[in-house]
Amino acid sequence: STFNPALPFEYGVAKETLAEIKVNAPIYSRTLWGALIEKDFADLVMMNFPTVIQAVAVQDTVDIDDLHIYVLLQGNEALDQELEDEILAFFDENKGGRKIVGIGDIFIESATFVPLTLVASLVVNDEFSRSTAIANITAYINGYLAAGNYPFHTDLSLSKLASEIISEYSASIKAFRFTTPATDVQVS
Repeated sequence: STFNPALPFEYGVAKETLAEIKVNAPIYSRTLWGALIEKDFADLVMMNFPTVIQAVAVQDTVDIDDLHIYVLLQGNEALDQELEDEILAFFDENKGGRKIVGIGDIFIESATFVPLTLVASLVVNDEFSRSTAIANITAYINGYLAAGNYPFHTDLSLSKLASEIISEYSASIKAFRFTTPATDVQVS
């Protein structure tokens, strides 16, 4: 008879959901032998550190061999030295890490939030309160752009956001469009 003393699970780690498996399986296959491109570094951090809900890796502008990995933690928690050290150890090739040759230093940093001012024109249907419509739209935008909801370091399509707002509040809105900024914005 065979006896396996190891437990079939890890304490404190939630079972991977089907949605997580769909995201993580291709990442795992792509990065099996290490991180090759910037996206791989970010994906490996998100896959192996459950408190990291978003990450993006960017090549250093001065030393192209260096890499900055910006992370957003659950609950918008601050990045502490312990987690930073764990992530760096994960990539340290001297400790069996998953960093390929050619990458210099890796810097782990907290995501930075940039203030964004949006101005829009709004025409409300006559039977609805303008102040209620404004409050609803403001709440929608704040939720849409809340930390962790919208991926950082991606373009924000104002026309798409306006379309979603019009769709959500079609009964109360006659017309809606963003006037400032005049172009789409990169959310850092």
